[in-house]
Amino acid sequence: MKNHQPMRVLLAEPDPRAEAQFREAVYLQGAEWVGSYDSLTGVIEFTVRERPDLILASMTLQGGDGLSLLSKLRALRAPSLPAMALGMVPGFEAAGRKASTLGARAILCKPYSRETILAALAPVQPYDRLPPDFAETTRAKQALNDLHVPVRLKGYIYLAETVMLAARDQRLLSALNSELYPAVAEKLGTKGNLVERSIRTAIEAAWSGGQIEALYEFFGDTIDERRGKPTNREFIARVLSALRVEE
Repeated sequence: MKNHQPMRVLLAEPDPRAEAQFREAVYLQGAEWVGSYDSLTGVIEFTVRERPDLILASMTLQGGDGLSLLSKLRALRAPSLPAMALGMVPGFEAAGRKASTLGARAILCKPYSRETILAALAPVQPYDRLPPDFAETTRAKQALNDLHVPVRLKGYIYLAETVMLAARDQRLLSALNSELYPAVAEKLGTKGNLVERSIRTAIEAAWSGGQIEALYEFFGDTIDERRGKPTNREFIARVLSALRVEE
């Protein structure tokens, strides 16, 4: 899809009162409204048939919920999946982290407002979409290998997971400790502080055992010369940026 084409947005929401808010926000964003469904089956069938660029989904749907929708869409093994923004009531942080691990790009808190809907739409562009198994592709692994991140370290696996989640929701790059690390930890059965520490160890190992000239060429002026190596956030963001350019 070319960058100048409008983003095609589908609503998955059982409350008819929410449709007017979403429709207005979609038009204000310059996107194209393609329809709305209140059932899990209806959303999936439409997605397979019409391939929208973004689905704005409620956590509560007929025949399932937002997490079920995310799981079923990933199971389709399509070449690319719609970006997802998931709406939920406050107090369900664990569900929000789970949604991020499944590919949600943004979380909207109910009750909805035009401002929160616009904020969710703003960072999502159809040409940013990545394959559903992004972190498992050869290119992603090769990027870590090229940077001499040791495969034997747990941080290698955690880095792959953080890149995958950040690819689907770049907001997470600004919330490593509060959202990204806990989401990876929940998925892999560990703790957020261990994820952070393991990633830092893996980066240090790459920097001490790799080819310094190649590393500096890859990271360029994103590195603070006083530290001599990238932070976790700098490393993840730079790898993600390089892979997006390749995409």
